[in-house]
Amino acid sequence: TGMNIFALANPASPIYISGYNHMIGCDPVAISGDYAYVTIHQGNTCRGNLDQLDVLDISDIFNPVLEKSFSMDSPHGLAVTPQALYLCEGDHGLKVFDNRDPLTVGDKLLSHYDNFEAYDVIYLPGQTDILLLIGADGFYQFDVSDPLLPKEISYLPVIKI
Repeated sequence: TGMNIFALANPASPIYISGYNHMIGCDPVAISGDYAYVTIHQGNTCRGNLDQLDVLDISDIFNPVLEKSFSMDSPHGLAVTPQALYLCEGDHGLKVFDNRDPLTVGDKLLSHYDNFEAYDVIYLPGQTDILLLIGADGFYQFDVSDPLLPKEISYLPVIKI
């Protein structure tokens, strides 16, 4: 039913700090700076009835505030950096948004890779920034050293037996 914030001073015993409630749905959350990005999608076992990206101000972790909602096609997993938001949209593929202004992120689509299904993504910063993505047909790696223009560097197919 929402996003929850926990203190992890003792990881074995997390302490609830605050939360943000929304419509019922499975909702991955990604954080960048003072903002939390929450996706909600419909048509799943979580009984979701919306397809949207919510941007919440979490500068006061005791009082998260919804700042903006953006309609999406079928948002699933996401990864976020101060420059880019990478959004998996199931059979709609991967979308890359300009995140330099979090309150307009959903209006600034930069690129759309729709030649595969995309369900979850992990951003790995480092010497070469890497984006790991799982889709219906396999596992992809993208070089995102230019965060606004991902380049596919490898693909490992997954075959159903």
